[in-house]
Amino acid sequence: MHLTPDQKSMLDGDRGWPLQIAMQMLTAVGAALDAPDMIPVTSTHLVIDGTALGEAGRDFLERLVDEGGRFVVPASINAIAVDRTKQDMTAEERDQIRMLEACEKMGALPSCSCNPFIQGILPSFGEHVAWSESATAPFVNSVLGARTNREGATAVASALTGLAPRCGMHLDENRRGEILLKVETPISGVDRFSLLGALAGRLAGDRIPVLDGLTATPGTDEYVAFGAAFAIHGAAAMFHIAGFEHHTRSPRYRHRLRRVAAGCGIRHRRGRHRRRTCGNRERDRRTGRRRLDRLPACLARPVARRRFPAGRRAGQRRRHLLYPHQPLDLG
Repeated sequence: MHLTPDQKSMLDGDRGWPLQIAMQMLTAVGAALDAPDMIPVTSTHLVIDGTALGEAGRDFLERLVDEGGRFVVPASINAIAVDRTKQDMTAEERDQIRMLEACEKMGALPSCSCNPFIQGILPSFGEHVAWSESATAPFVNSVLGARTNREGATAVASALTGLAPRCGMHLDENRRGEILLKVETPISGVDRFSLLGALAGRLAGDRIPVLDGLTATPGTDEYVAFGAAFAIHGAAAMFHIAGFEHHTRSPRYRHRLRRVAAGCGIRHRRGRHRRRTCGNRERDRRTGRRRLDRLPACLARPVARRRFPAGRRAGQRRRHLLYPHQPLDLG
């Protein structure tokens, strides 16, 4: 792997044991997955299950604290399944609390939820993050348009270094659909989307499915239910739902259907997107831009501060600010 001088100094131990052990973990995973280099991540989500980590995990986290380890990017904590107000705890429960306290000392947010996105922790479109807990990856990749692998202990290493290997879901070529699943029955409600997620996971296995045929836009709860069941019954970290994803590049799939245009206020003309006035005419008070009333608030908010590299057309930038759910055509 190609490492920068700063990354090499961390790996050599020049900046302390916590960063050294973290870089050793990340480079080992990157080498196993043929990652060319490291990429910066903007947030992490940590699983510190005491049952799985045991005393070794507790001692490891506490040693990180004693050696001066600190998280350099925002880190949230997964559910710990322990009542923190309980008076008489077992030894295992006390170990779990000690793990949580160790992560807090290093700067983690004790969110204690396996769905941090419903708490307002929402990576933006295109962000690279390192989230563990299997059910978070499908939601982050498929609904929010951010990028993460199904991390494990490497999420702690990413929190310490702010880095992750460039592999898996961080690469465009690994995010393409591999199997088409046609839905011929109307699906609505959390229970049915949960069943659909379980079926899609079983049919797809480790392949990324493309679901076509849904007639109703899933809500946040339905996306969460689908993603959780999909992660339990399958091994893929992403899914595509034709017509309702805000970030999918559709030339390879049937994602630019006419119902996409009707739902997002975009019409197709000669293969290119054109803006038109539609839906809610109310303007956002902060930015003065039109707000879309056909998408969830987390997807329809204007991305006023997004920076773009040189070389992209000004028209694309303006369109993406108004419609962040639509992809930028860089071809």
